Amino acid sequence: VLPALVDSKGDTEGLGVVLVEAIVSHTAIIASRVGGIVDVVINEKTGLLVEEKNPQDLMEAILKVYSDEKLRTKLCAQAQIHAQEFFDWEVITLRLIAEYERVIQASAEL
Repeated sequence: VLPALVDSKGDTEGLGVVLVEAIVSHTAIIASRVGGIVDVVINEKTGLLVEEKNPQDLMEAILKVYSDEKLRTKLCAQAQIHAQEFFDWEVITLRLIAEYERVIQASAEL
């Protein structure tokens, strides 16, 4: 559970690496709909998103995940797939190398 918020200076959670760590640990995730958290949590697919500074919304999401084993299992499974596609360092590295190769090839054609 990551009840992040936007502070008085406009700062908030950049990504929520702790959420990716929770996914890898097969833990269902609940977080506030702020900052980069929405890149990790796709509501009702990879976890549950709640409105920031809304304790009622947060409580309902916690109780929903706690009481629904089928939902927990679904969220964890889909989050694993999402994390492997977007947060796995090997995948990220291969995409970065491919992008460098594309840029090199494009510049060679100039």
